[in-house]
Amino acid sequence: MKPNIITFLAPKGGAGRTTAVMALASTIVEERSFPSLIIDATPEASLRPAHKTTLGQWQRQMFRTGVQRDSLLVRHVVDEDALTEIINEHINDRFSKFGVVLIDTGGRLDDLALTAASHSNLLIAPFMDALTALRISEELNGVDLGGIPLYGLRCGDACNEAEQRAASAAFTAGRLFLRSLPYSPQLEDISVDGHLSNTFTRLTCEHAIYDLSDPRRKPVRDFINVRSEIDKLLDEIRLALGGYEVRKRTPMPRRTPLPLHELAGLLPT
Repeated sequence: MKPNIITFLAPKGGAGRTTAVMALASTIVEERSFPSLIIDATPEASLRPAHKTTLGQWQRQMFRTGVQRDSLLVRHVVDEDALTEIINEHINDRFSKFGVVLIDTGGRLDDLALTAASHSNLLIAPFMDALTALRISEELNGVDLGGIPLYGLRCGDACNEAEQRAASAAFTAGRLFLRSLPYSPQLEDISVDGHLSNTFTRLTCEHAIYDLSDPRRKPVRDFINVRSEIDKLLDEIRLALGGYEVRKRTPMPRRTPLPLHELAGLLPT
């Protein structure tokens, strides 16, 4: 079975692409199903040795925290030919060993980013505030993406109550995921900490001396909420890959509400 290819495409620096890739990949690896292939198609991949890039450091930390080497592969590409070669090398229509391919792109809509998009089943555009969402939308609205589904992903400050509505309204390039990727100090340092499950274990041990109701255990509770949100986001992404869209359920009021005395008369006696 051919794996699904998801490209994180946001022509704006600091939009949250790489963090989203690492967080989702860590969650997928924890499921211990099919291995994940991560392709680094960012400018950093051509400027630094592979082991010194953000994704390279993160992969090394993942292995140090106990992740099996055959469950995660990170490849770095510098041009369109290298990207196509890796996809043809590792992705087979019938006997692929990867369950999902995540492609991280840079902050510009260059040929490499557009080539990655053309190979994809789903495009995700992360953004951290309303202004970033607006600029990303302006860039993507002028590009022919070949009908590939595009979803916006609220990250960081865009998840806050004060910014959420404005950021959601500013993204007009495609649909919008209901779930988001909230800010977390642990996500900010994910390339250093590595596996999210290991981070959770470390936090739990560090705060084990405090009672469950102690305010000093707040970092643990906050991280549990973030992990739960990532799990739900991953479920929503899988639905999007299947052609489904999750929408908010808004109860419709009755057009002619029944008076209380009539409603009571309908109850069985």
